[in-house]
Amino acid sequence: MMSSLVDLGLVGVEVGSSVEGVPVCTPRNRAFFEEATRLGLCVFIHSFHSALEVHLPPGPAANAITFPLESGFNAAAIVANGIAAALPDLRVGFSHGGGTIGFASARLQYFWETSGELREQIPESPRDMLRRFTYDSLLLDGRPFRFLLERFGPRSLCVGTDYPFFDMAHGIGPVAALAPDDPATAAVASGNARRFLGLDATPGTAG
Repeated sequence: MMSSLVDLGLVGVEVGSSVEGVPVCTPRNRAFFEEATRLGLCVFIHSFHSALEVHLPPGPAANAITFPLESGFNAAAIVANGIAAALPDLRVGFSHGGGTIGFASARLQYFWETSGELREQIPESPRDMLRRFTYDSLLLDGRPFRFLLERFGPRSLCVGTDYPFFDMAHGIGPVAALAPDDPATAAVASGNARRFLGLDATPGTAG
């Protein structure tokens, strides 16, 4: 079915973070990521309704609390389940700055470095694999955005707005606050998104 997307000239696919309560980055969905990689399609994973919503008041609270959890969990799961290591050419992106993954990455890396069992399960450094992914700038605050720049590097971030759900400025603001002469600015503002989409990566090629 995804081959028809290529026939239409599309360069990627967006999927929800869960399907009927099952996270998308589980081993049972590995074939999906394999096919996307084979076809050269990028995959953008947007937070969707979480199984945890039943424990919260319906409405904005569930959205505010579970969406970052969904994004962070899937970013970690695609590493822990071996999908990222098996598919080094997979281009995958996560909404809302990857949610909790910026902080969880340190814990995952620590356990990988100190646990022989986890090193057998994950053949490559989780930190290195997480730096291969793309995360959007919609963090609603410039401070976590700057933290992700330091944690994953300017090559991993791009503009994201979720417009019209959020005002455009919420996603663009942290990127606009970068200094014009900062090597990361052009990459985050345009180059990284073009590379993620499989387009010409210039301008902006900060590593």
